[in-house]
Amino acid sequence: IQFEFTAIATNKEDTTASPTAGEDIDGDAMDRFIITFDDNPYAGTGEVTVYFTLWWHHAVYAYSIYAPRPAISYTATSASMVGTFLCDAADTKLLVDNFHYDAVHISKIQVVTADGSWFGVESYCNGFRRNGFALNDTVCGEDQTHSSVICVDYQSSDCAPSQQVVYFDLDKPNEWLSAAPVRERNATNFRAEPITCDPTNSPSTEPTKAPSSTAEPTASPILTSNILIVTDERIGSDFIAFNVSNADLSSAPILTSNILIVTNERIGSDFIAFNVSNADLSCGGWIDAVSINDNPSDSTAWLNYTVNSGEYYEFSNLSEAFSIPISVRIIRAYYDDEDEKEEPKFLEILTADRLIYSFDGSMTLNFGTNFCDEYTKETTAITTTKQMITSSFHYVVIIITAIFAMVGIIALLDAKCHCRRNDHFDFMVIAKSLLHILDTWSDLFNS
Repeated sequence: IQFEFTAIATNKEDTTASPTAGEDIDGDAMDRFIITFDDNPYAGTGEVTVYFTLWWHHAVYAYSIYAPRPAISYTATSASMVGTFLCDAADTKLLVDNFHYDAVHISKIQVVTADGSWFGVESYCNGFRRNGFALNDTVCGEDQTHSSVICVDYQSSDCAPSQQVVYFDLDKPNEWLSAAPVRERNATNFRAEPITCDPTNSPSTEPTKAPSSTAEPTASPILTSNILIVTDERIGSDFIAFNVSNADLSSAPILTSNILIVTNERIGSDFIAFNVSNADLSCGGWIDAVSINDNPSDSTAWLNYTVNSGEYYEFSNLSEAFSIPISVRIIRAYYDDEDEKEEPKFLEILTADRLIYSFDGSMTLNFGTNFCDEYTKETTAITTTKQMITSSFHYVVIIITAIFAMVGIIALLDAKCHCRRNDHFDFMVIAKSLLHILDTWSDLFNS
C-alpha cells in the first residue's frame, strides 16, 4: 500500500462548507483528518516523531508529525491512495504511536469525509489512570478514567502504553464525541498485514455492463510488511526527498544521536547500575563524572558513582533505598587548549531529569541530548588550587617589587640627608627578608 500525505499546521478546525460533487467521489472516504495538541506547555515534544495510523472506510492511512507543538492543529490530507484491504467498514480507529519518554497530549481528533461530514473526539475513556487530566465524573464507568486528553509515551510512571488506539462512533456524525474508548494496541485491535475479504453473500445477477475505468491505474500495488520509500514528485538531480512508511518500531533499538543509558539487569531499590554509550567526545575531553539524584525536590542531592567497572557505573546508597524516578547527570571535562592541556579546565554538564522511571533491568533510555552541541552546552571553568596559588604568586611578586623600589628610594634619601647611623633603614636586612618571602612562595607554587 502506498500513501502520500501533506501536513498542514492550522490554527482552527475548518471544514469544507460545500464539497465538490462528482460521480467518482466516495462520500464516506476520508478527505482529511486533524490532530489538535493540548494547550498546556508539555503537550508537544522535542526532536521526536509521533506516528499515526488511521483505519477508515476500507483503507488505512499512515502519517507522522515531527516535533509537534502545543495548541496547534495538524491536518493530514490524502493526496493519493492505492489498495483496499479492510473489509469491515465499521473498523474506524486511530493508532497513536510515541515510543519515547517525552509525552504528547492530544486534546481533539477529527476526521472529515469527502461529502463534508465529520467525526470528532474531544474526551476519552481509558484504564490508564491519567489523574492529571481526569474530569472527575462517572461517564466512563468502573475502572475507567474520563480524561480531556490522550497522553502517550513509554513511561509506565507517566503516560504508557506507547501505542494507544482511539475508536470513533460512525453513528454520531457532525458532533464531538465525549468518552471515546481508548485501548492499548494488541493483536485483537491492530492489523499489520492485509487480510482476505469474505465473498459477497448475494452477488449481483446483473453486473455493470459498462463499468467506469480508472484513468491511471496502478500497475502493481505494493502489498508488503516491509518498509516503504515513496519519493517526492519534485525529485531530481538537484533535489532528493522521500517519505519512509510502514516501519515496524515495536521492538526496534533506539536510533539516535543522543547519549543512551542502558540499565543493568540487576537494577533495584538497593542497587543502581547503568552503561553510558553513544557519548559524543569528538570535540575533545573525557567523561569526568556520572551521578544520580532520586530526590526531585533537592537539586543538590547528587550521588556520584561508587564503582566504574568499565561497562557499568554502579551506585550504592547505604543509608536508604533508592526511589524512582531518578535523574542522571553526566559531566565532560576538557581543556580550552587540548594541545597544551593548560589550566583552566572546563566542564560541560548534561542532565536528564527523571530519566530512570522503573527498576526494570536492561532498559535502553534516550538521554535526550549529547556533548559537543553548542545549543545545549553548559560549561563551567574549574578554579583549581594551583590556579589560586598562581594568581597569588603573581600578586606577591608585584608587591615585593614595589617594596624594593620604595626601600631603594628611602635609602637614597637617607644617604643624602646624612642621618645618624641608628636612624636610617638597614636596606640589606629588608632586602634579605623580602627575598626569603619570595623564595617561600616559589616553593609553595612548585609543590
